[in-house]
Amino acid sequence: MNRATRRANASRSRALQATRPERLTRQSEEKIRAAEQRLLAVNEKFDRTTTPLEVWESQEFLVQLYALKDGEGHDPDLSLRMTVCRTTLRGDGRANDNISWEDLQRIKREIGHGETYAIEVYPRDSDVVNVANMRHLWLFAKPLDCGWFTRRGVS
Repeated sequence: MNRATRRANASRSRALQATRPERLTRQSEEKIRAAEQRLLAVNEKFDRTTTPLEVWESQEFLVQLYALKDGEGHDPDLSLRMTVCRTTLRGDGRANDNISWEDLQRIKREIGHGETYAIEVYPRDSDVVNVANMRHLWLFAKPLDCGWFTRRGVS
């Protein structure tokens, strides 16, 4: 990628970022469906079953919540997958990464799941899918039996 292309990408990224809300904002159903239609127009293999339940967007992040369906071998206590990526681009046109633990915890809180347990999975090498700079958290309907717990009512 040459310098002119990198500069053009950076300029488009800044212009698009300026149109996004400053804080995470839930996107309307109409906006989600319009984006789905654009994807279908350019990719006939787009799988409609993966349409997110909710989409949240800010100048910094794009967050998508997906339902986990029964019958897919998922634990019934597992309820949602939260997918997060940055909305800014690097010079090579790929999304920025470097999403910290603090960012993920804040995002989970801002979209209404602050009191929900979540995990990030590091799979076996044979199961790795790494096609984009995205982070995925699986949210549980019930508290986990592992982790750090704050004692309540203890002085």
